[in-house]
Amino acid sequence: MKKIPTVHKKLAAVLLFVLLVGCFLTGVLYISGKKTAKKSVYKNGTVQYNIFYNNKEEIRRMVKQGFDLNDPDQSAANTPLLMAIDALDRNRMYGMVEFLIGQGAEVNADYSAENDIVFRRRTPLYEAISFGDRKLLSQLLKAGADAAYQDKDGTTPLMFACYMANGNVDQNSVDIIRSLLYAGADPSAVNKDGKTAEDYFEMGRKNIEAEMKNSRLTDEEKKQSRRYLGKIRVLLDRAVVSRR
Repeated sequence: MKKIPTVHKKLAAVLLFVLLVGCFLTGVLYISGKKTAKKSVYKNGTVQYNIFYNNKEEIRRMVKQGFDLNDPDQSAANTPLLMAIDALDRNRMYGMVEFLIGQGAEVNADYSAENDIVFRRRTPLYEAISFGDRKLLSQLLKAGADAAYQDKDGTTPLMFACYMANGNVDQNSVDIIRSLLYAGADPSAVNKDGKTAEDYFEMGRKNIEAEMKNSRLTDEEKKQSRRYLGKIRVLLDRAVVSRR
């Protein structure tokens, strides 16, 4: 039986050593990663709890200890500011939103919403529009929210506002669109689908007209809806002309 050359034995020993070191480092990184993930989830869970219970002092303490208010939650991709906006207690929410912005929360932070087919990106402005909350919208705009923001698909808060008017057009819809336009929203901005805010408005207008034909609305209610649509049309047309 042939003896294994010494050089081969040494090479095998080196390879075995490298393999063992690699396994050790992989284990260390895995454990470290799990601890980091747990810490991250714990922190986000804690801030969500404190937002829910309006515990501003605890949030302030966390921020001083290095908690990033713009770090999205791992499970829902929500920032603390968006968590506060989603709170059910609307009156208390305004104070928490103001507090978080004062602590460094980014008013233009966005996150993915893959379950939304039309608008896949969100900023706090989108949430205010979704709730039809003019007070929150005004609060965010005053804090520096970008009314002309375009996401990776080119969509804007104004497009979303015109899209949301599909379901229920009223004076609130008019006021939200007016506020966005006054804050610098561009009605001529085009997204990747080649659509503008005017296109979304026109789609909504046609849908509303079709629904009114088969609805139980009174003639006066139908006239009122058409008046609101007319107001939005005028706002968009004037905004387009003023930008030429």
